[in-house]
Amino acid sequence: MTRVLIIPPPGVGELVMCQSLVASLQLREPGTVVDILVEAPLAALARRLPGVAEPVALDTGKADLLAEMRAGRPLRARGYDLAIVADEGWRAAATALSASIPLRRGY
Repeated sequence: MTRVLIIPPPGVGELVMCQSLVASLQLREPGTVVDILVEAPLAALARRLPGVAEPVALDTGKADLLAEMRAGRPLRARGYDLAIVADEGWRAAATALSASIPLRRGY
């Protein structure tokens, strides 16, 4: 079973557009567990997206690089195999890197 973390750009529209990515991942490899990293206010919406196992709420506000790196560390225990970084900002990349996810794709 593959565990995937999707890191979408911030915003409601971007989160909803990630639903097609979730569906594609599960179609390609049935049984894939897909979690999605969202800011706390969007967790309820992410929970309603079909195919999302669990929304992971992360709220670092307007953080610096060290805060982003610290925020990603608790994700290590979840054992993700792949991170798909759909956000082009450095914050998303720093979070995926600090989570020690072996495969990181995207920006």
